[in-house]
Amino acid sequence: MRVLNEETQLFDLGRARDVFRSGIKEIVQVETGERTLRCSTEHHILTVECWRRAGELSSHDLIAVNGVRTTQAGGQVPPALRRGIGVWTSMQRMTSIQPVDRCYGCGRRFPREALKLDHLIPVAVDLRRALDVTNLRPMCERCHRRKTNEEQRYARRGNKGAGAKFTRIVRHPRRVAEEETYDIEMEDPHHNFVADGVIVHNSYNEWSGRYSKLDAEFYVPDFVRTQVGKPGAYSFEPVDEDTRVLARAEIEENAARAFAAYERLLEQDVAKEVARMVLPLSLYTKYLWSCNPRSLMHFCSLRNHESAQFEIRRYAAAAEDFLERVMPVTHEAFIANGRVAP
Repeated sequence: MRVLNEETQLFDLGRARDVFRSGIKEIVQVETGERTLRCSTEHHILTVECWRRAGELSSHDLIAVNGVRTTQAGGQVPPALRRGIGVWTSMQRMTSIQPVDRCYGCGRRFPREALKLDHLIPVAVDLRRALDVTNLRPMCERCHRRKTNEEQRYARRGNKGAGAKFTRIVRHPRRVAEEETYDIEMEDPHHNFVADGVIVHNSYNEWSGRYSKLDAEFYVPDFVRTQVGKPGAYSFEPVDEDTRVLARAEIEENAARAFAAYERLLEQDVAKEVARMVLPLSLYTKYLWSCNPRSLMHFCSLRNHESAQFEIRRYAAAAEDFLERVMPVTHEAFIANGRVAP
């Protein structure tokens, strides 16, 4: 299926990981001058500002649709300049790629020597980002070759590439029916697809395990602690090494035993939504989290605090890192205000 790279605003091909039956929902019709999309009110559509639910849209909102994005062809960049950019990019390897890092194309981990540095926004698209360190990401050989071939194809198309453009909704989305609905989960790294010419999110909330088999991935804490104090006013203290090793072994053993029971039930044709009941809380899950900047700051204030649970603090720290990278001015104001959301 066609997916949009939100960094470059150019299209690529992606694979659907799974399809989820979501039940009967209210259906609205979103109309532009050229296209009509029917979807549930909860389905997320890319607007000029952010992802928004279809039921929240109104007339004159700008939404992303299938179009043509003008690019600067590779032939217009002088060869000497291209060589210079290549030398500069090679010099960033030691600081921009970890000893073992993740390819931002396929998501797999590789040693540094097996990774290249790739421009998120290609040089052929925006020469001004060629020497921008924040525009560099590690990429394995296979993904890099594929992306390079795609960029060359765009350059050969008369300086134009298939990408997103924004068009105005001509009328307020109107209710047209109540129908059975399905959600599609796309594989990494792009979680969207083109539906009737409109760019929509895969609208996947949480991997529930109701329609697809769950993976055997469990969280085993390295930091094992004891709870000291009374509810509402307790703190955590580390346990001794023998207890830590014993606790980790018990958690791992229980997870393996539970997953084996889960697979046995599936082999007996027990419904996935029933078989999953034997799985423990340590099972990893995936979900889509939507929020505005104020809500994100409020979450970071509460959960990236010394009194919060260790695991949620790590999650909140990652969320705050995202806020700092995407909205640095807002994050600076957040810190200046004592980490209190406005």
